[in-house]
Parts: sequence; structure tokens; C-alpha cells
Amino acid sequence: MSSPDKIKAIVLTCDRYRAITQHLIFQYHRLWPDHPFVFHIPYQELGGVDSERIRYHTCPADIKGTVLHLLADIDDEEWIYWCVDDKYPIQLVTNKIASLISHAMRSPEVDGLLFCRCRVTLTTPKAALYPHKIKNPFGDIYFRRYLLRAEGLVSNLDSSAPARQSAAVPVHPPARPHSQCQGDG
Repeated sequence: MSSPDKIKAIVLTCDRYRAITQHLIFQYHRLWPDHPFVFHIPYQELGGVDSERIRYHTCPADIKGTVLHLLADIDDEEWIYWCVDDKYPIQLVTNKIASLISHAMRSPEVDGLLFCRCRVTLTTPKAALYPHKIKNPFGDIYFRRYLLRAEGLVSNLDSSAPARQSAAVPVHPPARPHSQCQGDG
């Protein structure tokens, strides 16, 4: 289980994009020096030196295999932060985020949080709301999830999920297709 002051941050990345991953981590350190995340970085050949805030994991090249490997030793009820290497923060309201995390981790009805809003939710805010609005004691409404309990991720990686994704599913124009992380095919 995550301790209240440390949350595993699983980074969806591959060796080819290590510089992007390093920039993601740099941005969190720069904007939120006392952030609670320990970044778990998958790799195939390009490992690194573990530190207090970074752990490297040898993983399969395919996305499904990587995610399952990174989640293998995580309790279903443990909170994890899901990161995609090319989605990094440029501004964070850290005191608000910290209070949201604190409340969510104590609330059994909350499965996850998203600290930012995707472009579609800026133009169509109702697209981001859960059918059942969840409010914290301060009146904040939780939108979609990205800081998730491990169980939520594993349940979505059932046997019908492809082992190899041929192209990214764009939320907005992708910086690169994730299939490039799965070898040269």
C-alpha cells in the first residue's frame, strides 16, 4: 500500500523516449519540489540508477505486458499516478492538488483523480463529469480519473485487449504513436 506521503507514479514510456521521460520528471520536481510521487519507469535496454524518487523496471516491449508487469506487485486498493511520458505539467496548483489527493485517498467512493483537463473538457465540460458527481468537503467536484487505484487499471486490461497496439488512439493530436515503443514494427 502507498504510504500517505509516497505514491507510485507509473510512466508509460520506452527506451526511445527517455529524454521526454526525464523532462516529465524534471517538470514535477521544478513545479512541485515536495510532490509525493516515486516514478516507476519501464525499460527494455536503457535502465538507470534507482533513487528515492525514481525506480527503473525491466519490462516487455508491448504496452499491455509493460502495464501488467508494473502493476504485478501493487495491491488492488493502492493509489497510483498514471503518467504518459509526453504529457507533462507546465503549471500546478499544488496546495489544491495535495488536498484533493488527501481527500480522495480517504474516500472509498473515489477511484481516481485527474489534475488537469483534457482539451475536450475545456470546450465541453459536461464530457468530463461522472454520472454521479463526487464532491469533497470543500465543494470541489471530481472530474475524470488518472490518479487511480491499481484495481481500476488491471480490470481494463482484460484478455480482449490487444497485446500490441498498432497506433495511439488520439485524445487530441498525438506527439507520436505509442506503437513506436513496441519495437520497430
